[in-house]
Amino acid sequence: MDTSLKTLEPRIQSLWRLAGYMGWMPGVAALGAAIGFLGIRVLGWDWSMMLILGGVGACFGGPFLATVMPPIMYRHWRFALGERELRLQHGVINRVDIWVPYSRIQYVELRQGLFERRLRLSSLVVHTAGSEGAQVVLPGLDPEEGERLRKTFLTLIEHEPS
Repeated sequence: MDTSLKTLEPRIQSLWRLAGYMGWMPGVAALGAAIGFLGIRVLGWDWSMMLILGGVGACFGGPFLATVMPPIMYRHWRFALGERELRLQHGVINRVDIWVPYSRIQYVELRQGLFERRLRLSSLVVHTAGSEGAQVVLPGLDPEEGERLRKTFLTLIEHEPS
C-alpha cells in the first residue's frame, strides 16, 4: 500500500475561501465594534471611531484573511493510507497528526454539501470506535477519489483482524 502523504484537491481552497468570506467578516466586524465600544467607554472616542474600526475590520480584515489563509491551510493538509492505519496531518498554527487504526473504524460515509457539489468535491467521514461522535473528516476529495477511498476502507475493515 502506498504510504506516502497525499494532498487534497486544490479546489478545496475555493471552498475554504467562500467559508472564510461568510465566517470571518462578521467576526472581524464584531471585534472591531467591541474595540470601538471599549474606546468609547475607556478612551472617550466618539461613535464615528467605532464605526470606522468595525467597517475597516469588515471590509479589509475578513477578506484579507479569507484570501490569504486557504493556500496556507492547503499546504499543510496531507493524508495517507498505511498498512494498518489512516494518517491525517493538518494545521497551520496547531499542527495535528492523526493516526486512525483500521481496526477502530466503524463505518465511513461520503458527504457533499451544496458548495462541495458545485466545486466537484466531497468529504470522507470516518467514524471510529470510542466516545460518541468520534470521527475524522478528510475534506477536499474528488468525488471519484472519495468513493474509491470509501470502498478501500470497507475492504480493509472487513479483513482487519479483531
